[in-house]
Formats: sequence, C-alpha cells, structure tokens
Amino acid sequence: MRTKKENVLARSPLLRGAFCATLLAFVACGGDNSSNTNSTEMGCASNQAKPTENYTSSTLMSQILESLKGEPKVDPLGLFKEDTRTVQQKIEKYGIEVASQTKSSMIFRLSGAEYSFKVQGTEDTLKVSLSSGSIACGLSFPMSFVDQCPQESTDTPASLKNSQAEFEDCIKKIAPASKEDSGNKQPGYDGEFN
Repeated sequence: MRTKKENVLARSPLLRGAFCATLLAFVACGGDNSSNTNSTEMGCASNQAKPTENYTSSTLMSQILESLKGEPKVDPLGLFKEDTRTVQQKIEKYGIEVASQTKSSMIFRLSGAEYSFKVQGTEDTLKVSLSSGSIACGLSFPMSFVDQCPQESTDTPASLKNSQAEFEDCIKKIAPASKEDSGNKQPGYDGEFN
C-alpha cells in the first residue's frame, strides 16, 4: 500500500521530474546554495587577496625603512600588502640591526638610533606607531575602513590622508638622514622654533 506522498508523486510525472531536477542540482552544487562571493572575516570577496596581518613584513614597513634613509613617502595601504622580500633587502642594504620582531612590532637600530615600530588595534582604530627617543609618529586607520578590504580600496578616507601627511613629516624628524644634515651650513625652517 502506497503512502499519500508516493500517490502524489506517482500521479504527477511533472512534479516528480521537477523534484528530481532540484535534487540533482543540489547534489551537483555540493549542497551549497550560497553565492560565489564568499566573504573572509575581513569582508573581502573570495577572489580578492586577504590583507596581510604580518605588518613587519609589509610594503608599508619597507617604505618606512626607506623613509628613514631620506625618502619620506609612504602609502598607508601598504600595511595590508605582504612584501617580506623587499623588507629583508632593505634591512640588509641599510645595515639595520633587528633587536626583536613579531608580526605586529619590531625594534631595530639604524645609523646609531633605536626605533620601535608597533601596530595596535582598538575597537575603532588600527594604529601604527614609529618612535625614536621621545618622538612618536602615528598613522591611524578607521576600523570601519580596515574591515572593508583596504588593499583593494580606491577611496582613502580624508582622515587617513591627513594622518599620512603628518606621519611622513614626523618620519623626517626622526630619520638619521635629517640628523646628519643638521650640520649643513644652510639654515632652514624645520617647522619648530628653537
């Protein structure tokens, strides 16, 4: 004796065909009915690179090392791009002594000065700091921006652009190159009155 469900399926070849087609489609897709834009925890689509969290091996770290040798130009979004090879090349090229290094901090010596690089996150902000002696340079990223896959972004927030300009200016003050040039006979205004 047939059940009610079997009677309905037996009487309706069209319904049975639709059921089989749906079942086959579900099995062929692996049972996954989600879209193709799976997200990572950072909010990036699966076809985009996940931001690096190894900040001391990032493009920004490489740019900071270069800035300390006289080229103060950084791209804040470089913090999210891995560039271990270039960072290592700069360390060797400039004779940098690394005292300690983790994924988010590095203490190093360059031309007799000691520097501390750190990346710390709070609920609202991701902060990058580079300090030497009593001077600390800071770069702040709004967490709302960091969560949106920043290495793929074309719109850098105005607050980050302002922070970038201040960071670059501050690096000039702590760079060994600027200290070496202080013996130059040409007087210049450095933004502060002594």
